Amino acid sequence: MGQFKIIDTTADLGIECSGENINDLFNTALLGLYYSLFEKHINFEKLHKLKICKEDLKNDELTFLLYDLLDDALFYVYSKNILFNIDKLSTSEQFIIKNLYENRYKIKNEIKAITMHNLNCSWDNNKNLWIAKVILDI
Repeated sequence: MGQFKIIDTTADLGIECSGENINDLFNTALLGLYYSLFEKHINFEKLHKLKICKEDLKNDELTFLLYDLLDDALFYVYSKNILFNIDKLSTSEQFIIKNLYENRYKIKNEIKAITMHNLNCSWDNNKNLWIAKVILDI
């Protein structure tokens, strides 16, 4: 699993994360989102598998795919009390496998939305890692 850190922004909350590959980066971003939302640490090891079509996520470009993924994660938390992580992300095979489990955690920060402000997902040649920055509207 990659690393993330929570950064303060004016009236919002930010996540900077990194990963060795796209799956790692996206799971780390999800972990950062859940860390920002809940009082307890989320254990990704205790999840069940569910297949969801890639078409459920609207974009192919990585930055916007990350946005859609985090936006869907927020929707699942608030509307269905479900958390997920990614088992496999494949644009060529046209599907994402998400692991889900029922949310039994208390919310510490009400996150209204994932924002497009300063949203970034790219490869860093110097660090040899994928990096992303996401701002959360609280």
